[in-house]
Amino acid sequence: MKRWLEDFQVGDKATFGLTRVTAEDIKAFARQFDPQPFHLDEEAGRATPFGGLVASGWHTAALCMGMMVEQMGQKSGSIGSPGVDELRWLKPVRPGDALSVRSEVMEVAPSRSKPDRGVLRVRYEVINQAGDTVMSMVALAMFLKDPTGGPYLVSRQEQTTVLGSAPGFTSPMGRGTPEGSTAMAADKHEDQGYTRAHFRLYFEPPDQPSFDCRQGSYPVLDISEGGFRFALGTSTHAFPARMALEGKIVFPNNRGSVAVKGVVARQVGMEIAVQLQPGGRVPLNKIMEEQRLQIQRRKH
Repeated sequence: MKRWLEDFQVGDKATFGLTRVTAEDIKAFARQFDPQPFHLDEEAGRATPFGGLVASGWHTAALCMGMMVEQMGQKSGSIGSPGVDELRWLKPVRPGDALSVRSEVMEVAPSRSKPDRGVLRVRYEVINQAGDTVMSMVALAMFLKDPTGGPYLVSRQEQTTVLGSAPGFTSPMGRGTPEGSTAMAADKHEDQGYTRAHFRLYFEPPDQPSFDCRQGSYPVLDISEGGFRFALGTSTHAFPARMALEGKIVFPNNRGSVAVKGVVARQVGMEIAVQLQPGGRVPLNKIMEEQRLQIQRRKH
């Protein structure tokens, strides 16, 4: 079963893996990656505070990584890691040691800039056959969210992701609202309605519209009532800050278009953020309702 970001909760714990370390393994790793005497030769190791041959800390980390991947499986939603914090080597690993891994999820953080993914913060401990912790680290892991097959809304205040529903139909915010919900999360209480500007509608292929303007045609990443973002792709056209833009957002599958005008607010990497001006605003309610109908058509 493939595990997505939503399948992890803060506090989740697991113990997994079993790897026995041999003297030959220790020496082979050290010859290639960490050729210090106490990793290469028993006699040299006895002359050090270790009192014998010990594995490189990087060897222990590599064994930990192997057990982590084996535990996740090949169908994991993992898409890499931005790094590791607090790596500690606490006790030497010696020939004959049998290592396993203990994990605890510390944080599950949906991405604010890329709504299809998020980052897990997990504490890992490598333990030996005596139950001693020989290595610990806090690792960051990027995981994809379970695909919904359509666009979805994210509240700016809570960053809760749900599918768009009919405008005016609201539910209490609450954390943990599942993707695929037919209710739209609200920033206000249930009977107070919601503020459209608090929501941003994200798009993914094949529902991604395009922004067509004099400079070219670009895929739209998201739309709010106050602005939108588009991706440059392979375009080399310059979009300096405060540059005036005028054009239309064209929706796929003959779903029409809306005229927009605004100015470039900023550029982040290959993405351009546009601040819409009066008279060029996007009718977000109408777009949200159309997306809801498209989702319903696909489901049926």
